[in-house]
Amino acid sequence: LQLGASGQPGEALDVDGNAATCSPESNCSGGLDNSLAMLADVANPQITKAFANGSLNIVFEHRGFNTNGTPYMLAFFNGKAIQPLISGQALTGLLPAGDWLAVFYNALGTANEYHFNGSIDNLKLWSRTKFDFHDMFPLIPGTYKISILLKNEASKEFTSVERTLVIPGDKPAVQMTSPILAYKTARAEEGVRRLKPFRLGALQLYCQPNRAFARSETLAAGFQVWGLSAAQKDAGRIRYVLSKDGQVLQTKEKAPAEYAAFPDIVEDFPLTDFVPAHYDLAVSLLLDGREVVTAKEEFDVSQQSALPRPWFYSKVLPEITDPFYNAAIGGQLADTGRYTEARAILEKSWRAKPDSPDTAVALARVLMALDEAAGIPAVLDPFLKPPMPPRFDIYVLAASARLKTGKAAEALDLFNRIIAQFGVTTASLNGAGEAHAALGQIKEAHAAWEQSLKINPDQPELRRKIEALKDKK
Repeated sequence: LQLGASGQPGEALDVDGNAATCSPESNCSGGLDNSLAMLADVANPQITKAFANGSLNIVFEHRGFNTNGTPYMLAFFNGKAIQPLISGQALTGLLPAGDWLAVFYNALGTANEYHFNGSIDNLKLWSRTKFDFHDMFPLIPGTYKISILLKNEASKEFTSVERTLVIPGDKPAVQMTSPILAYKTARAEEGVRRLKPFRLGALQLYCQPNRAFARSETLAAGFQVWGLSAAQKDAGRIRYVLSKDGQVLQTKEKAPAEYAAFPDIVEDFPLTDFVPAHYDLAVSLLLDGREVVTAKEEFDVSQQSALPRPWFYSKVLPEITDPFYNAAIGGQLADTGRYTEARAILEKSWRAKPDSPDTAVALARVLMALDEAAGIPAVLDPFLKPPMPPRFDIYVLAASARLKTGKAAEALDLFNRIIAQFGVTTASLNGAGEAHAALGQIKEAHAAWEQSLKINPDQPELRRKIEALKDKK
């Protein structure tokens, strides 16, 4: 890392003394190496000191790394350490300037990549970094099987997890959610009404799947209780029991009314006096001295004085009054065959946001299932005109609605537009055939259906239609 002849930062260097060569080839001229000019700043004694004590870090990125002697790009960035260095790792964590989130390197340089928009393109977060992805979505009451597949597209490795998920309805009347064990809580911004995973009222809970804590931390148990009357809030009790190896270590009780944010409840447990071990926490709701519901969780207290915490991405949803929720719930009701309930909810969402194509499609499908196709054009026709971008499902539903209401010529026109815009598909060909048949155009109907069978021969119902069509010739 030589300095220019004048010792001034930013002065380009001819490192090898050969005017015929320069580096990098895509960004140099006259034998001068422009890339490393900014490192002339190391001549400044204070900056040299910052390098020495670790308060200034340079992250080097080897782009197209190889060991065969072929030149490749070496890029470098400035960052601020956010974790102490760990033995055996070159650099464990950076919080860089600008709008990019974090960089994590290790001595092995393993190469799983996450890309972020920011001041540096193609930022890499290395595979040994803990990363939590927090998602949330509305669900109607019921019992579900949730399956999550996580796949590494580069190495083709994958893992999966499956769980049974129960969303209770109105019964039983008294309900308590499973407690979330958080290592930190923070008060949300005042006035923010958007929904975020692991937020209870005004408090954001920060948690990890392994539920490990340092003795210097405070465990926060967050949960909700629903269905209590005013008298039960005052007379009822919430009991917390902390135990280790079956031996009760700590018990405390509070009335639900003592929590100002009820039904959101967060109870803190300082861990200073807890020896490193495995612990159990039982949370019970007592009414009239009787346990109505109990939930249990486990956690570990570590021997480490501090634990590395992950960086995470949380999906944020709009406030609860947004039409998004009616659209989502209405779609789920339709998927379970509850069309009348779905229609009432989806119509509210559509009236509040008639320019939402997803809501319009969901409502149109429900109207079709209820044999009320006559109401579909009012919902979908605005999306058939410029400047709205064409959507295949909207055109098919609009055309099918016209077929059902006896407007075969309009339906045929839409199916022809589908074919022109999206190409031939079984849906568009079958619909066009239906429209031709309704118009008495037997030859054209036969041709469309035969072409559909060439795309997908496994259409027994369509074959029956073709045989019936032969009788009309």
